Formats: sequence, C-alpha cells, structure tokens
Amino acid sequence: YTFAGWTGGGLAQPTKDVTIPQGVTIIEERAFGDCTELPAITIPGTVKRIDIYAFWACNKLTKLTIEEGVEVIGDSAFGVCMHLPEVKLPSTVTTIEDSAFWKCEELNKVTLPKSITSIGSEVFPVSDDHKMTVYGEKDSFAHNFVKDNKNFTFVETNG
Repeated sequence: YTFAGWTGGGLAQPTKDVTIPQGVTIIEERAFGDCTELPAITIPGTVKRIDIYAFWACNKLTKLTIEEGVEVIGDSAFGVCMHLPEVKLPSTVTTIEDSAFWKCEELNKVTLPKSITSIGSEVFPVSDDHKMTVYGEKDSFAHNFVKDNKNFTFVETNG
C-alpha cells in the first residue's frame, strides 16, 4: 500500500523519529513535506519508491535510514533537508531523480551503490563552496558521475 503520511491541515507535525511501517511500497508526494521538526526517518525495504517532494523541507532531519529494497529516490524527495549530513543508499537503489537532495546544505558524505544506473541533474548541493565525498565502487555509474567534477572527492569501496 502507499503511505500519504502527514499532510498538514492543522494536524500536529511529527517531532520524534518516524519509522515507516513494513508493507508500505510507495511514500507518496509530499507525505512528510514541510515537517520541519522531524529529526529522523527509517524507510523499510518494502518501499520501492520515495516519491517527489516526499520529505521536502524537513529542516531538522539529521538521520536518514533507507533499508535494502528501495529502488527509486524521486525528484526533490529530500530537497531542502538542510541539516542532513550523510546519506547511505542501499544496494537496491537504481535511480536518483533530479534534485533529490537539492539544497541539503550540510550534506557532505554520500554512499552510492553500484546498482545505480541513473542520476538526475542537480541531485547534490555541490559547488565551489560546498564539496562532497562520495563512496562507491571504482568504474561504477556513480564513480563515472563524479569523477570529472572537482567538487566531488571519490573514495573507492569494495561492495
């Protein structure tokens, strides 16, 4: 089933860690959008897709756990999660859509699995003022994605 999550409308925002229930297959558009007090989220492997803007502007999000099974990180899914320092994607992720981690200004460490075959535009907040370390396997899609960008440092891992 899909998970619509917190949708506003005067309801209290989550202020404690949230674990999405097992059995959810899609986290819908804006399910947790603008949950500015959400500190941590755990996404189970039954989720296959994290939809567009699903966690948009979760400004206090500092811990993200994505379990094996998730395949697609949608467009701007974690955009403007300004205090998220690190992301480790499981080996089942194949696609990271445009702006998935756009404006995540404290994001400086990302682990990308060899399963990735598509990375959209402006996915990560890199610039001359914001460098990022990417962990992944040599000659993988992720390695080729970052190797010609001076704002990324690539660190080789072994699976």
